[in-house]
Amino acid sequence: MKKIFLMLTLAYAATAGCKENSMLTDSSNLNNEVKDNNIPNVNAASIYTSNMSYVLGDVKQAFIQNKITTTAQADNLIIGFKTMKVNGIRMPIYPTGANPNVTMYDYFYNKAIAAGFKIFANPAQSSGGKHIACGSLTEDCTTLNVTAKTIALVNAIKAYATSYKCTWINPFNEDGSPGDIWSSSQMNTIYSSLKGKVNGAGLIGPDVWGIPGSISVLNSTAIENSIVIASTHNLGFNHTLWPSFKTLAAVANLPVWDSEVNDNDVYGTGSRLDAALAISVNGLVLYDSWRSISLTNGCVNSAGQVMMDKYLN
Repeated sequence: MKKIFLMLTLAYAATAGCKENSMLTDSSNLNNEVKDNNIPNVNAASIYTSNMSYVLGDVKQAFIQNKITTTAQADNLIIGFKTMKVNGIRMPIYPTGANPNVTMYDYFYNKAIAAGFKIFANPAQSSGGKHIACGSLTEDCTTLNVTAKTIALVNAIKAYATSYKCTWINPFNEDGSPGDIWSSSQMNTIYSSLKGKVNGAGLIGPDVWGIPGSISVLNSTAIENSIVIASTHNLGFNHTLWPSFKTLAAVANLPVWDSEVNDNDVYGTGSRLDAALAISVNGLVLYDSWRSISLTNGCVNSAGQVMMDKYLN
């Protein structure tokens, strides 16, 4: 009964919010709305399941695919993320010159900051650090044991952090285990070179495609000395490996995030969201969650509301 009541409440709240939010057609009204609806504060009692500190929305693919083309669409994303009660947003870092719409990217970034959202940025697309080091989202190059590419990635991340102040940054996104794209030595150099030099942002990592790869990174490198959050994706649905990853993180006294979840139960073993909540991670990034929000009026759709039912107390 409690769950049914919560679902009805969420559905009503989203609908009622849309009626009000559809009136927010200029930036002054949006700013007034922001003041009246605070982002969840990590220092307050957690509103999230298992006392999580952070739940982040995600707009990476929205900007990579250039889907946000008007200020109204950007404003409606902000409204939708407020309805979803996330307290941060993940944004992409591009290779130099690859951002398809700098104007809208900057507009959304500034609106998100003004609304009180914390920003987590990491490279666009899979093998993201490699793309940045190669200077292209589409053209390949060799990075393994190439010092010039290590330096290129470090310099690009520093440059981004100078232009866009973030709470968290990762120089990698699904860049594989040591020896795939980067050696253990390169990973150590990249993280240690960025520590304390990214405009106040804390480093997150390693964000490998799956938990086995992230375990390999933590076992084979010393990045735990540079990061403030141990994060992994779980795209292989390796739910049973969560305890091993958490144990490695605990040795370094690091909180754990699943930094790319959705609620699809592909194999009948529970969704990645279910598994992350079951192991009591400290934070989540809700992958592609911008798609749960209407760009026309800021409504949160039924799939978004189901996720809310899971990650909200």
